[in-house]
Amino acid sequence: MQRSKKTDPGYLPLYGVHATISALKSGRSIEKIWIAINPTPSVLIREIIALAKAQDIYIQRIPKEKMDKVVRNANHQSVVAFVSPIEFAKLELLLPTLYEQGKVPFMLALDRVTDVGNLGAIIRTAECGGMDGLVLPSKNTAPISVETIKSSSGAAYKLLICKVKSLPLSLALMQQSGLQIVACSEHATDMLYDCDLTLPTVFVIGSEENGLSTDVWHASDYKVKLPVYGETPSLNVSVAAGIAIYEALRQRRRAEV
Repeated sequence: MQRSKKTDPGYLPLYGVHATISALKSGRSIEKIWIAINPTPSVLIREIIALAKAQDIYIQRIPKEKMDKVVRNANHQSVVAFVSPIEFAKLELLLPTLYEQGKVPFMLALDRVTDVGNLGAIIRTAECGGMDGLVLPSKNTAPISVETIKSSSGAAYKLLICKVKSLPLSLALMQQSGLQIVACSEHATDMLYDCDLTLPTVFVIGSEENGLSTDVWHASDYKVKLPVYGETPSLNVSVAAGIAIYEALRQRRRAEV
């Protein structure tokens, strides 16, 4: 199978309708699917769209001329699927499993974190901190690519990662499952250290540039921040995530004594 540098941001591109349908039906973890803009899509492309929607896979429509230019000589048949190098976990299956194992769930969700280096560093810290899983939205987030895995020192292969279509809806599911939603933001008034993190918890952390989206902010039970004493207004997002994770570990270890 041909690979192009321009289409290889760290995951395997599959060209053509039949390869894409096979990947969808086999349950492969697909990051996104390119479909060329066409006023009358074929029956097979309509099948791809239906299968992708059923699996909450992001579909990006692009002009056929752009697809031709990007994939060069590959016979793409107006479809390119990008397969993730890891398999994603299902959030709706993970949550009850954690309770069945006698755990107090400890999760992390990221909102609009688009830098691959930061994502890899966060995954590494989350895995080192023994977190039960990471939740990522399917849009507006850095991909789980080969580069991300390298940045995580391979931790992306070990940490359970869930890709979800809607982060607010997924947070609501976690609330219904007994987890408190703790949003970390420089705009909060309460301090992280005053929050009880011994309870089932999911941290939500946004990007340095855009912070937390409005829907995620309103979906959170608690809004907390880290103290900043210098003139720099905020911490790097991966550093902030690490401090939050290890504060929770500190509280949980003390509670066990």
